[in-house]
Parts: sequence; C-alpha cells; structure tokens
Amino acid sequence: MRIKGFIFTTDAIFSLVIAGIAVSILLYLSAQPQTIVQAPSSMAHRVMEGLLSMKASQALAAIPSQYSSPFITAGGTSVAQFNGHSSYISTALSMSYPLTVTAWIYPTANPSSSITYPMMIGAYSTNNWGVAFGGSGGLQFCTYQPSACEPVPSLNNRYFISATYTSSGTSLCVNGVCTSASGTPTSTSSPLYIGYVAGSNPYFYGSISNVQIYSASLTSNQISYLYNEGMGGMPLKGASLAGWWPLNGNANDYSGNGNNGVPTNVPYMQTGSIAFPGATVQLNSSALGMLARLYSSGQAAYADMVASSAVPNSTGVFLNGYYAPSLHTSQFNGQSSTVATSSVPSSSSHVSASLWFMATAWPLQNTYYYNMLISDSGSCNTNGFYIASRGVNSETLVSYSGGTNPGDVNLNPIFKTGAWNNIVFVWNSTGPTTSNQTIYVNGARIYNRSVSVPVPALNNAVLLGGGSSPCWGSLYLNGSLVNVQLYDGALSSAQAAQLYREGAQGVPIASANVVGWWPLLGDTYDYSGNYRSGSAQNVAFSNGNYLPDAFSSAYSVTMATVPVLTSNSISASISNVSIGVWR
Repeated sequence: MRIKGFIFTTDAIFSLVIAGIAVSILLYLSAQPQTIVQAPSSMAHRVMEGLLSMKASQALAAIPSQYSSPFITAGGTSVAQFNGHSSYISTALSMSYPLTVTAWIYPTANPSSSITYPMMIGAYSTNNWGVAFGGSGGLQFCTYQPSACEPVPSLNNRYFISATYTSSGTSLCVNGVCTSASGTPTSTSSPLYIGYVAGSNPYFYGSISNVQIYSASLTSNQISYLYNEGMGGMPLKGASLAGWWPLNGNANDYSGNGNNGVPTNVPYMQTGSIAFPGATVQLNSSALGMLARLYSSGQAAYADMVASSAVPNSTGVFLNGYYAPSLHTSQFNGQSSTVATSSVPSSSSHVSASLWFMATAWPLQNTYYYNMLISDSGSCNTNGFYIASRGVNSETLVSYSGGTNPGDVNLNPIFKTGAWNNIVFVWNSTGPTTSNQTIYVNGARIYNRSVSVPVPALNNAVLLGGGSSPCWGSLYLNGSLVNVQLYDGALSSAQAAQLYREGAQGVPIASANVVGWWPLLGDTYDYSGNYRSGSAQNVAFSNGNYLPDAFSSAYSVTMATVPVLTSNSISASISNVSIGVWR
C-alpha cells in the first residue's frame, strides 16, 4: 500500500541535516474527522538526523545476541587468515561421497608454481580429495581426483567456490561459473583440514570464511542460492549439512555435529563490514543506510530489530513510498506452498504460538474452506496440532487438534479477506492427558477452555502455511504469513497484547523462551538462534501491503526523506528513504 500523500525528496542530505530543514507533509486521510491535528513537524527530521549521525556499528548493539548469526558481532565480521607457511585448521570430520564443500576464499598469493594441486580444503590419505588453489596451472581453483579447474582473473579478490564429488565425477563452481570432470573419485576416511591438507604441501596464502560441507550433491539452484546469500549466508535447511565453520573469530563447528576445528597459527582479521545473509554493510556507514540496505535486500528481520531500538514508537521506515518491513512478505498460493522446519523440542507442559496472517481467498479443501497457518507434520498421535482459519469469506474460525480433535472454536466472523490479523495460541498442561487452551486475536483474549488432550510435543517437523499430514491430509494457506514464533512456555495476557502492539514486524519476547522464530520477510530462516531454518516450496516474497494499525488510523503523518544508496554485490540503486511519524 502506498502512503497517501506526497513525499518531497532533497538531494542535499547533509545540508538538510545541518541546517535543520524539516521536510514535513501533512497527510489528510479521507476517513478521519474534519479537525486535523498536525504532528510536530520537526519530529520526523530529528529521527532522521539521529539515524544519519549514528554509525551502523552502534546500531548493531540493538540486535539481541540470541537472535544474531555467527557473522554478526559487535566488531563486525572477521575472517580466518592463513600465512602460507604454518597456518591451518584441523577437524575430526571424515567424509565419503557424495559430498559438497562451499567456502568464501580470498587468495593473496600463489602457494607454489611447482606443485600441480596445492590443496587448501580437503583430506589427505593415499587417495585424497580436496579443493586446490594455484600451483603450476596458475591462478585457478581445482578439485582433486578427478580434477576440474576454473581460472580466476586475479589475487586479492573474494571468491565463492563450491566443489561437488559424486560417484561419477566432480564439479567446481567459482562465483557461479562451473566446470566438471568425469571419473570415479577415490574414497578416504581421513579428517578434514582447512588452509592446508596434511601430506600435501604447501600452505594456503589468504583468508577463508564460511566453510560448509554437505554429505550430499547440491543442485545448481542450491549452489546459486548460497552464492547469492553472500559471505554471511546461512547453510541450506534439509540438505544433509555435515559441518559448518563460519570462521568469524573462532574455528567452531556450528552445524550441531560437534566437529570443532583446532586452529594452528590462524589469526582472525576484521573486514570492516557486517556480513548479513544476502547483504553486507560497512561498519562506518550510517544506521539509516544500514536499515535501507537490509530492508531492500530482504533482511527485514534484522532491520526490524535495529529499528525497534533506534526508532521511537509511532515512527516507521519507508522505502520509495512503501512501508519497509512489508516489502518482502511471504506469499502462499493455497495449493502447494509450504515451509517445512525441523522439529522444535519443548517441555510438553506449556507451549505458545504467535503469528500474523492475511487471507486473500478461502480455498475449498477437504469439503471446507480452509486456510492452514501452522501444523505438525506427524501422524494423528496425542501430540499433533494445527492452527487454521476456516469458513467462507469472513465467516471464519480457528480450529486445532491435540490428537483426538476436541472440536473447532467458533470465533465469529472476525477475520476479513485482505486484512492482517494476529493470533496467539497458548497450551497449558493440566495433567498427563488434559490441557487448557487459550486463544488471543489481535491482542484480546477471545476464548479459553479445558480439553481432554495433552499439550503438543512438537516432535515432528513444523509446517508453516500448510502442507501434507497423515492426520488431516493436504491443507494450504492462500495469502500471507509472517512473524511465526513458537515458545516453550505459556504466554500471559499481557505478553499476547504486547506481541500485537509490536505489529507484524515485532521481535519475540526474550524472557519467554522462544524456541523458533520465522519472520518470513524475505527468507525462511529461524532467527531464534536455534538454526531451525525452514525449507520453502513454492513460496514467493513480495510487498505484503502491511501497515501498522496506528498508521492506518492516524489523523496526521509527517515525513522526512533522503536518497540513500542501497547497492549490493549484483546491482546498485538509489532509494528514497523516509522516516514517518504519525499521530
């Protein structure tokens, strides 16, 4: 939804800031009373000035550590530095085929012109495997046994490499350009090394970051996805991740498999930037520039965390006239769209779920007009669950299951097609086979009852926006779903009201033990810090036309606007970034 009114843009950004010229426009909304009270014209300008003077490194402190990624740290992102004569990282991980290794490599010298394949990531035995750089072939990356090589133009550049080994050969991609070699790879049970492969001299010169190894052959689409994510990208969900070493200040394995690396003479060098998934932000850029870059790159979750601290209440960020948090909203087609996550363990005594959704239609499914929101993918056991809206047009209700379905909950026709709604569902255990279930809609408690079913255990994969279950078949959402949060604990009435007030871009309640958080604003990552990212099927991301309720009902809005560069590794553009203050 575009802002109703006009936006004035000035090219003299710093003249605007220094001279204190407020760019302010009163927006008259047709549905408001005739008496219009204008918000203070200087408020939007003061917020804008503060964001322009604040450095990205300062704003970074607003991201709670539990919701961060291994690449987002107070001093920015660092990389492992290898000195070319004694630096390496050893691990206990042994691999067999098929396998895929990906990494971001910054070579500063050719290790040797006398060795054909000086390996920098791999394993050594009588028959070894690995990824090599340089050697007698010049500036090139190569797989080893069988060998596929791809030349690179120069040193002192960062490259994304992926090497895949299958029973029929190898393939190598460098920044999306691929080559392959046929042949039968030789197996090895030797452990993995980074920066140097034992028994294969010489050592690697340069830096390495974000090493990921999968016990599977990744597809070209998956490799392209990892490349487009950039150096701060997260691993693929459901792709048999065997090891993940971000190498941002340590050699720990973040895959959950426990293969922490042991570094030898490996320092970590600051890059002067913050590597977000899909976006890199310079530490010395302004907080406003960081917000614009993150929102335009589909990283609204991190931008929202920063904005929640740096931007006052009743204030929002807009890009080119659109509400920025809404620019990359998940869209489900009502037929096949779903996001599957891994199982989310809970104590099984208290569980809560919060989500925002907007239905664009009510598809006929299983003789009813359903919009599935969140569900368990398991069988009809005593711990299964789902939350859905059902009806025709606005005649809707929320239904749920706890093994033996205790029935639907009539909520009256409160959900309207094309309108955003917040649902908070709380399960409280009252016994081994009984529970109390409370439903909040848009901040208000609308239903509470005791049922003879236990609390969901969340032992199976959680499906967002629909999917197939042995219990209730295939049910899907036709519309948008954002900010899905799961808690191992019971949310209170005050906390449910808080989640509604914070809006669809709000962050979880840190003290309530969140175990899964999927903002679904440009990606399917789990931002709770538990790395239970979802795997999307036929889910698109586009403008969700969401605006905070307070903005939609405001009687006045003031705007301050400046042009900001929002470039990325692929393209560069100028966006009109606005700060809006409403009353």
